[in-house]
Amino acid sequence: MMPTLVMLGYTARLAAATNSVIVTLPSFSAFITHLPSAQFDWMMLILTSITAVTGAWLGARFMAKRVKSLTLSRIFAAALLLLALQRAYLLLV
Repeated sequence: MMPTLVMLGYTARLAAATNSVIVTLPSFSAFITHLPSAQFDWMMLILTSITAVTGAWLGARFMAKRVKSLTLSRIFAAALLLLALQRAYLLLV
């Protein structure tokens, strides 16, 4: 979604935030669907939740204060390029 939103004219920051909301809703509905048959490792769930919330909070603070939209766009472009190279490599090997 991120590249599409940037191509539509969203700033990288707004596209990242919008992408987060877009991904959350289908993920939550899939989670609810599998909930009746789910088995949880509660300690792992608690540790992962704490780590995810802390990382999201620190990442949001860092992004808001230090990273410009152009830099964020370049980081996403580099990540997409690396992913494309990895996929091409896997197809050829």
